[in-house]
Amino acid sequence: MQYIHYSWNRGDSDFERFSPVQSVDIEEDTYSPSEISFDSGNFASDSSEGRIKSPEQWQAHAFNAISLSHATLYQPEKKQCSKRTVTYASRALTDPHFGKGLKAKEIYQAASEDSFISTEIEENMIYLSPSKTPRPPVEDANLSVDSDNLHYQDPKALFTNFTQDERVLNEILYNRPQLLTLVRNLLQIVSDPLKVAEYLQPLERKVKERLEKTQISLPTTPDVAYLIEGKGAFIPGTQREGSHLLDLADEILSTVLLQEEQAFGINLEGTPVYCGSVEAEVSNPFVAAGHLFMDNPLFSRMSLHGPQSHRIMFQAIKEAIKQMDAPLKDLHPKQLLNLLINVHYQWTEFGTTYSKVLWTFLIDTVDDARNALESNLDSDEFALYPENYSYSCRSPFVFSSLLTCFGTQLGLPALHHLLLHAHFKTRSELVNNLLVEAEVPQETLTDEERARIGLALIAAYQCNERGLGDISDDGYPGALDPTQNFNDPRYTTYPKTSALDRIKIHVYD
Repeated sequence: MQYIHYSWNRGDSDFERFSPVQSVDIEEDTYSPSEISFDSGNFASDSSEGRIKSPEQWQAHAFNAISLSHATLYQPEKKQCSKRTVTYASRALTDPHFGKGLKAKEIYQAASEDSFISTEIEENMIYLSPSKTPRPPVEDANLSVDSDNLHYQDPKALFTNFTQDERVLNEILYNRPQLLTLVRNLLQIVSDPLKVAEYLQPLERKVKERLEKTQISLPTTPDVAYLIEGKGAFIPGTQREGSHLLDLADEILSTVLLQEEQAFGINLEGTPVYCGSVEAEVSNPFVAAGHLFMDNPLFSRMSLHGPQSHRIMFQAIKEAIKQMDAPLKDLHPKQLLNLLINVHYQWTEFGTTYSKVLWTFLIDTVDDARNALESNLDSDEFALYPENYSYSCRSPFVFSSLLTCFGTQLGLPALHHLLLHAHFKTRSELVNNLLVEAEVPQETLTDEERARIGLALIAAYQCNERGLGDISDDGYPGALDPTQNFNDPRYTTYPKTSALDRIKIHVYD
């Protein structure tokens, strides 16, 4: 069966972004709702007010609410539908626009009122599975190579001055079927949380070994009392009573990652830290030269993006490539960084051609999460319900959410433990900053009051009005301003960069 997806304009340029098998013009008097097929798996059966409860209701809602410009027919891709059932306790946010324009004092006040979140903790069940939205097409026309920045030469040329790594990279770039295979395989992997978790098992083992050397044991009960059903992704609720914060969580994980990276000639000077957003014209060549960065979680919404998300995902991709056929499996991690930055994915939409480097296209985009929500008319309302989330790890926000909230269920308990504690540590620091902005004496607050403020703050970050992937530098209460002098003993200025002093090195005591 073919399914139909609409493209429409509601005045804010919200369009579906799928490549069709066939496109047809639709007039309201040409097709009736009963003649259009829908994927019923995308609809919730919950009867809560504000949700569209069935395909039939969606049909009536669509034809009554919007003027359709055209529709797209496509055949769903045949793929293995893996899924994992998880049960969790949660509280739900009550307002998808909570936090819009709120200042520090207003968030502090909202924490005392507690109206932004439901009072009940409920047991729920979801399926962690690949993204339900069709993956973007990857054809020859979609890929282009930035030959000025790569060892991309005529294959007939003598390779006497090439290293073995450069020969492998050049072979892949010149053999377009191999390049297409690589990108298609990676896109399939990063869209599926269970595949990503599978390829993170070697990292999980190394993290466990590090914990054992540090004489830290994994907890037998969850360190989080409940989860928050956020806007497009889960966020941790509060620490379980009796759980003690592991201050070294981020240091332990970063140490393991750095050891892995340096074994392949990456981050030889130390771990680069982006303190705020760094412009693409600075970041791209920096990464292509063999630098894999973390993000300082105290800036913008990086606490939700996950400071280590890109480094962890790179470990998964590195392991996945090992299992591919030659010469793909021979692609060195340092050359993989080069390829991710200097190969572009291009597509044309409504007469305009767009381009993203593979890094952005594969692992630093919220397209899957946004498309999963924008296919519904009431996307803001739908965003608060986990059955409408996309669990594709192409979004760092979703990837961080999955590891922080469901890492143990994904077979990654050590990563889960460290990332959860690092999140709580960051949240505590953000609360400190918020209280300074709100001019509230910290010593007057109880632990319970601080926990409520932390909930209000993280909910405001999650429900921002700028979009699911916003990491703009200003406007988030409690977050640091990168334009100000940043003096933190954990970081020192990175050598040979001039990116507004926003690239530093993570140093250890």
